[in-house]
Amino acid sequence: MMRGAVMVIAVAALAGCVRAPLELSPPPADLLEPCPAPLVLPLRDATQGEVVRWWGADRGALRACGDRHEALAGWARAVAR
Repeated sequence: MMRGAVMVIAVAALAGCVRAPLELSPPPADLLEPCPAPLVLPLRDATQGEVVRWWGADRGALRACGDRHEALAGWARAVAR
């Protein structure tokens, strides 16, 4: 009888240790946008103006992608806490 009572008390105590599954909300959709591929350059000589525009467009896209990645990493760190 005593052994059964101890078992019931132990099970009751351990039942409080069980955690419900963690439900995470998904990250904001804009943080999951894929990064654009670099511009495809034409197979011809380019003017200096074209090179500057294409370089600027690629750098801007890379910067925006890095900002999204950093924001997504921040979201993940906040969720992990």
